[in-house]
Amino acid sequence: MSWKRDLWAGLALLALWGCSDRGVGEPADPEPACTEAPCPPEDTPPNNLGMPPKGPFDIVATLEIRNDQPVARMAETAFSAIPLAREAGVTETSRMVVVAGDRWLQAQMVVRARWGGPVSDTTLPIRWLEVVVPSDVGADEQLGYELRHYRDAFQPPADALAVSVTDGVEGWTIENGVARFEVGRDHPALLSSVSVSGETIYAYDAAVAAGPHLTLEDGTELSSAGGNVVVDDTQIVEQGPVRVVVAQTGHFSLPSHPDAFADCAGDTTPYDRFGFTVVATFTRGSRDIGLRYHVRNECSEAFGEPWTDQAVVVREVGWRFPLTGSLSSGFASGSGAVVETGEARVEQTKAGDDQTWTMRRAAVSSDGNEVESSEALDRPMVAGRSAAAVVSLQMPWMRFREPQAVAFENGALSMEIVSDRLVFGEAKGIWGVGLLKILPAGTTASELATHRDRGQAELERGLLVRRPLAELNATGVYPSMGDDGTSALKDRYEATLAKLHDDTVNRQWSLAKTYGSQLWPDIQYDPYSYDDPSDIPNPYANDAAMNYWNPSGAELLEFFRTGDPKWVWDFALPQSYLQLFSAYVNIGDRTHGNRNGFAATSGGFGEGQWHRSGFGSADYSYNSGMDEAFAIRPDPLIEARFRQAGTTLLDIFTIPQSAQETRWDTNFIEVSRFQVQRYNMLANCAEFVRGEVGAACHEKLVEVMAELEQDNLASGSICEPDIPSSTTCDTPQQFMLNSLMYPAFMRHFRNYGGDTMGRMLIRAPQNLLTFGMDRNGAAIDVAGCWAAAQSCTLSSDGGDVMGCVNAPDSDGQTCMYPHNKPQTLSLLMMASELDPSQGMCSLAKAAFDDPGLYGGIDDNVTVGGGAGWWKGAAQMMQSLVFGVGGYDTCD
Repeated sequence: MSWKRDLWAGLALLALWGCSDRGVGEPADPEPACTEAPCPPEDTPPNNLGMPPKGPFDIVATLEIRNDQPVARMAETAFSAIPLAREAGVTETSRMVVVAGDRWLQAQMVVRARWGGPVSDTTLPIRWLEVVVPSDVGADEQLGYELRHYRDAFQPPADALAVSVTDGVEGWTIENGVARFEVGRDHPALLSSVSVSGETIYAYDAAVAAGPHLTLEDGTELSSAGGNVVVDDTQIVEQGPVRVVVAQTGHFSLPSHPDAFADCAGDTTPYDRFGFTVVATFTRGSRDIGLRYHVRNECSEAFGEPWTDQAVVVREVGWRFPLTGSLSSGFASGSGAVVETGEARVEQTKAGDDQTWTMRRAAVSSDGNEVESSEALDRPMVAGRSAAAVVSLQMPWMRFREPQAVAFENGALSMEIVSDRLVFGEAKGIWGVGLLKILPAGTTASELATHRDRGQAELERGLLVRRPLAELNATGVYPSMGDDGTSALKDRYEATLAKLHDDTVNRQWSLAKTYGSQLWPDIQYDPYSYDDPSDIPNPYANDAAMNYWNPSGAELLEFFRTGDPKWVWDFALPQSYLQLFSAYVNIGDRTHGNRNGFAATSGGFGEGQWHRSGFGSADYSYNSGMDEAFAIRPDPLIEARFRQAGTTLLDIFTIPQSAQETRWDTNFIEVSRFQVQRYNMLANCAEFVRGEVGAACHEKLVEVMAELEQDNLASGSICEPDIPSSTTCDTPQQFMLNSLMYPAFMRHFRNYGGDTMGRMLIRAPQNLLTFGMDRNGAAIDVAGCWAAAQSCTLSSDGGDVMGCVNAPDSDGQTCMYPHNKPQTLSLLMMASELDPSQGMCSLAKAAFDDPGLYGGIDDNVTVGGGAGWWKGAAQMMQSLVFGVGGYDTCD
């Protein structure tokens, strides 16, 4: 039996998990040769440190890693954060071990959030723990691991493939048993050299452009060779035996070219327009280099309109990796076989000028001659052969994010996140992901195809770590998401979510032409304005005004419930990247204005002006699922956006409760859609951001929520204004309360607790049930009037709701729309989980069983011929997963 089959057979032992006295950690027995496909690369041994440590342990979690692709994933690093229960009381990771059967796997644990305080407070129990573990998963297979916490310290065995870091005068030397990487603190290309088996693959040459480069509209190139790359900061942001992650921030400078850099001042000293961040990841026993590259047009007043006057035109933005030594041939792939060629380029072209779009077009070229073309190429890769190695380069999702390219030209590999003339919007970022694979010099084209397919899966379908649903529910991070039982509600929920997803991915993108690095995979059109998405003639005619109701969050929660990777990778995670890095205002780490880290407007037409030339204010940052995006795939670039948004809020919420009468608009502490979005982002900063800023966000969040509890929540209902009446309570519109406000307060309560908050989470749905929902006898009337909002009378001390009448919503309706009714029942389920004695879940369960409940959902799903995600559809799906969970656990 091969080592891999032996490892999988060992998983049968998982049923015996518990407190144990296993044998000491010792070197593994020699592995037999692999005779059954899939086999690992010859130079990549299995992840095996021997027998697990001896001594008693507690089982922290079961880990599931699923590969839903038809290609084997060998020695790929799986990583995600998993939730731990507060009651588990785990505060540190030094005695944690990942085990498969009787094998100790090398793994790395990173604390991402703690219960009831900032991540920097090491006395608090761990809430979100990132698990990083190299794994070998066969095609369409799933692995199960065990995460143990030992009660006594132990000495881990030697691991020749573990990543090590040596600190030097100018930077760090990173080694992992198969490669050596030199990284400079102030190096304009980050990497100064890369070598494998004593052979130099790359060595920085000041005369050759390497690392970040940007070409202006007039053809002027800004690069390390021209002295235009300025390093602002370089840090090792993660270090352990499995991976080392280095983040470098900097900017492009060209004092002699004022037109491109003018007017970048805001309220501060003028600054250079273009900033960048590159994140490089070096992994145990791997020659690969993972790259995340984010370039920003940081020009903006960042306060108010216009949001279009500081856009700029660029010709190319990329990251370059020159090869060292004698070079021979190149390789290229678009969708089919890998071909050996000379210089190579694979590009998803722009298909038109700034405002004239004809059709999608992609091409593979060899020495400047086109050898393959199509509307889109789904497996782009280039490689270059030198005397020492074959080095390949891939980027994900190029087929959607025009204009982008990968190239092997002039002896260098280049990932071009902008490959042609592009209007680069004000305060926007463009993100890119790349994977450099350093392979043996004799690698053939057919062997490259195997590496390409594995690399494509890693980039577009990275292996995720998940806890089974029952364990997830037991942590208490979320309300229950249910069990494996069946119900009419679950069938309807699953079918609705699947159709919205499929209609978006397989219909809306192609018909509405949702393409472009500053647009895809946003959701575009209002189906009540267009009969069909094909009525939209080109991407420039798209109005990016539908994105803000958090469809990504609904899909990411479904990953937690089911473990299906499609809920992360098909749409939700790229959508989160688009919002955080491109749609939301990004002026780097500056503090002028009041929008850094938040939406500027809703909508906008034209290249670079999506999310900028629309209407409204900063209250379009509804994508409250950003915490799930970070937890599922922790990323220093996302953490940076949380940090910058938190810094913005620390500068906004400065007027204390004692002087609340002096506040105005932006700094009100109230229950409004405008501010609750901000509370969510403040919570992201408080929970996940490391260091002083994260701790300051935590203190501010606690202060803000304490004031809301006293002023707005003490009656047991949710009362809107900063200084509410002591005798009456006007609630927000119920759909807004369902979709945004109640979940934000539930998140805070589950993390921090609080008697007043907890009472409100029970009483607010109860008040709606008592005073605002029509009944048929004792049962809820699913066809009746349910309050669109409520105006309530309070007791003399303001501590209780005495009665409520229906109040109008923004459309003047006093009865909510039918599509909001299922999510309203979800609130009853969540409240009942906190206090089952109220009997709300049985009433909600009976209503969920009534087929008449779902007509409004059906209308929103089928409108526009099957529009997929749009504002109304996204709004109605918020929290519905907790209705499903409450149904399963009721009674």
